[in-house]
Amino acid sequence: MGLAKHKRLLLGVFLAFTPIAAICQSAEYTEIIEQRQALYREIGTAVKAIRDETRKSAPMNFVIKSSVKRIASGLREVQPMFPEGSGPEAGIETKALESIWKNKAEFESRYTKAIEQADKLVLVAKQKDMKKTRAQLKSLGRECKGCHDKFRFDE
Repeated sequence: MGLAKHKRLLLGVFLAFTPIAAICQSAEYTEIIEQRQALYREIGTAVKAIRDETRKSAPMNFVIKSSVKRIASGLREVQPMFPEGSGPEAGIETKALESIWKNKAEFESRYTKAIEQADKLVLVAKQKDMKKTRAQLKSLGRECKGCHDKFRFDE
């Protein structure tokens, strides 16, 4: 077989497998994006549960306790779920803006601050003081909002 035939064969093999690699990568990003979206929904549900419970005259502490733990653990689970290529360029519906990857250090710093606020919320909630728990939930909310304002698309 001549050199020209080898080149054509290699080119054909390359072209045949390139779409497969792209599909596999797209499927990987789809899974990551869906996982982080599901975790953010769980975190949102936990925030709402805490907000609702702290407004009751007789709050259920077990609901608050489990919810604050879910927020703290959920944020830790989501943090590594922003690999390069899992943003809008993946062609999958996501509210993650390209600014996450363009300003990765700032994103990581803000995310770390949110986790710190969530950890404080866990500690404050153990005191069973609803006023302090609400105040710490607001502090966490400010950290979340700061990140959302810069790194998340909102309609």
